[in-house]
Amino acid sequence: MGFDPNSTTGTWEQKLRDAGARVEEEVRQALEYVQDEVVPEVSRSGAEALKALAKELHTLAEKLEKHVGGSAGAPPPPPPPPASGSSYAGAPPPPPGPGDLT
Repeated sequence: MGFDPNSTTGTWEQKLRDAGARVEEEVRQALEYVQDEVVPEVSRSGAEALKALAKELHTLAEKLEKHVGGSAGAPPPPPPPPASGSSYAGAPPPPPGPGDLT
């Protein structure tokens, strides 16, 4: 079915409107299909993949704990105390005040 602008069965503007309406309906149906069929399947597949990955990571963590000797769950040692006169180790000294100029 070709487009004939000289056809007497209707104006070309009406044919263009009809074609636009058909295109809109087809797009709406395609979007419905994607939302109703494709998205849920992708979500299910994604959830299954994440569960499998979580199991694998758990297995690897157990192997690591066995290899390290079970200390993987222990907290890290505390940081060294700050140097005296500063809020943290390696801090630069405070700038001289007005009475400190010599």
